[in-house]
Amino acid sequence: MINVATMIGVTVGAISGGELISSGRRRTLLIANFLAVISSVLCVFLNFWSICIGKFLFGICAGIFQVAAPKIINEVVPVYKLKFFGLLTNVYLCLAVTIAMAMGLGLPKVDQVEEMKETDLWRYIFGMPAAIALLFYICVFTILKYDTVSYLIGHGKDEEALIMIERIYICDTEEKKHEILA
Repeated sequence: MINVATMIGVTVGAISGGELISSGRRRTLLIANFLAVISSVLCVFLNFWSICIGKFLFGICAGIFQVAAPKIINEVVPVYKLKFFGLLTNVYLCLAVTIAMAMGLGLPKVDQVEEMKETDLWRYIFGMPAAIALLFYICVFTILKYDTVSYLIGHGKDEEALIMIERIYICDTEEKKHEILA
C-alpha cells in the first residue's frame, strides 16, 4: 500500500505539475521542495498511515519534478548543450535511486520485525529528501533568486529578466542586454 500511495502521488504530481509550472518555475520548485520536507517528516514516524501520507506527498513532489525539470532545463541551457544536460538529469536520478537502494542494504530483512523496530537507518533513508530540499532552499535564496529568463520575459518582468541575462551572459553594453531580451 505504501508503494501504491507513492505511485498515485507521482500521477497526481505529474498532472498538476503542468498547471503549477505555468505560475512560475522557481515557485514550482519551492512548492515541490516544501512537499519533500513535509513528506520526509511524516515518513520518519513509525506509523503506517503517517508513512503512507508521507509517501503520497513525496510522490506528488516527484511528479512535479518530472514535469518541471525538463521545462526548466529547456529554458536555461543553451541549445547546443541540451543533450548533455538532459542526460545528466537522468544520470542523477538513477544515481539517487542507487544510493537509496544501497542505503537499504543496511536494513534488517523483512521478517526481522523486532530488529527493524530497533534500527533507525530507515528514518535516515526517509529523511534524506528533507536534507536535499533544505540544501536546495539555501541555493534558491542565495543564488537562484529569479525565475528563468524565458518565463520572466513571457510574463512581462523585463527588469528581472535583464538581471538574469547579466548573470548568465557576458553583456558589455546595455544595447547587447536589450538585444538578448528582444
